[in-house]
Amino acid sequence: MITSKRHLPARRLAWEVIRVAKRKDRQLLDILAEHLRNMDFDDEDKWFIRELVQGTVRMKGRLDWELSQVFTGDYEEMNDNLKVLLRLGAYQLRFMDGVPDYASVATSVHLAKSIHPNAAKLANALLRTFIDYKISVPDKDSTIISWSQYLSHPVWLMSKWTEQWSLDKAKEIAEWNNKVPDVWFRLNSLEMSIKDLKKYLDEHDYEYEFYKHNDLYFKVNHTSKLYSSELYDLGNIGVQDPSAGFVVDLLAPEKDETIIDGCAAPGNKTAYIAEKMENTGKILAYDSNKHRLKRLVKQITRLNVTNVEAEIRDLTYSELPKADKVLLDVPSAGTGVLGKRVDVRWRKSIDDIYESSILQRKLLWNATKYVKHGGVLVYSTNSLENEENWMVIDAFLKNQPEYKIEKADKFVPKKFVNKDGALEIYSPKHNIDGCYAIRLRRD
Repeated sequence: MITSKRHLPARRLAWEVIRVAKRKDRQLLDILAEHLRNMDFDDEDKWFIRELVQGTVRMKGRLDWELSQVFTGDYEEMNDNLKVLLRLGAYQLRFMDGVPDYASVATSVHLAKSIHPNAAKLANALLRTFIDYKISVPDKDSTIISWSQYLSHPVWLMSKWTEQWSLDKAKEIAEWNNKVPDVWFRLNSLEMSIKDLKKYLDEHDYEYEFYKHNDLYFKVNHTSKLYSSELYDLGNIGVQDPSAGFVVDLLAPEKDETIIDGCAAPGNKTAYIAEKMENTGKILAYDSNKHRLKRLVKQITRLNVTNVEAEIRDLTYSELPKADKVLLDVPSAGTGVLGKRVDVRWRKSIDDIYESSILQRKLLWNATKYVKHGGVLVYSTNSLENEENWMVIDAFLKNQPEYKIEKADKFVPKKFVNKDGALEIYSPKHNIDGCYAIRLRRD
């Protein structure tokens, strides 16, 4: 049971994290991780803070839409700090069953006093009304604006998906993104066997499920407990979604090859490539961001990877060594992983998709020079957008006739392969992160 007094500092931190992330225009998960590192919270409090922060930002559109229905006045004109506080309270009331209503209201009122004396009265009245108020929901004739608010996605994105597919499919994607996502772990098979992993999980009373298409991937009922375990610290497991594993399977690394991982940080795919190569050969891991590259080095060190050379390189222009294979997991709008990167939907615009597609073309056109003849290039994104996926590849193939598509069904299950022969994962259907990847062979 989450009580009001004990968890007041946790709620205060959640409020601060959301405000700082918006003010500094930085990724929410980075700000959250920094704050949790510097605070002395137990595992229960950390779980509560993560759920409260990510859930509130994920459902911001819905919460604003509902709060505006019980607020007598212009909700848009309300103080931003008070809005964040009210969303936190409303999220607990609507979506966190383990939190008593009185605790949600009382702590919100307490925090509101730090904004303005009158804010406490407003928060108390508004949230108490919110508890019992019957919120009107959109019907089948509602506008795209109403559906966007209700499904907590920006109007431009819902409109784009509706035009690209249909309103029903746009709603289906949005509803998937609004679920609390599964956290998948990947076994490092160089350090531990599946048999020993199952034995450990049984001995420590975990409930677990292995991914049916790749039994290196599994999820458990106590994610934070496993994340804090010696199993994780020793590098026997890492956090990675099965969709990312399929991208590496499509690359099909082999022992003693030289492989370029072109936009490598934070290093999860790099580590899986190394595992498939059994720590032989050489992986040249490049990233243009030194902070992200430090995360990669930390990650591969923890996982006991020994065949990686990590360097800062900008692949839009850098000269590189020739490689047998190149993985180009390019930056994108990230619309395939909005359930996990909850702030992305509010930070991106249609212009970001167009800008990403330009960057992706620059990266791809440069990287292609460094694939050996007969070698392989895999281009991948975690985007659902055609502008970042097939349109980039179609333009590339028209300008690079020596490259041909190798159909993905030779390397991954056929159910994940689209008509163009590319890996394409659609989350509402496949129940893992959305992604796109295509394998190109240089003749």
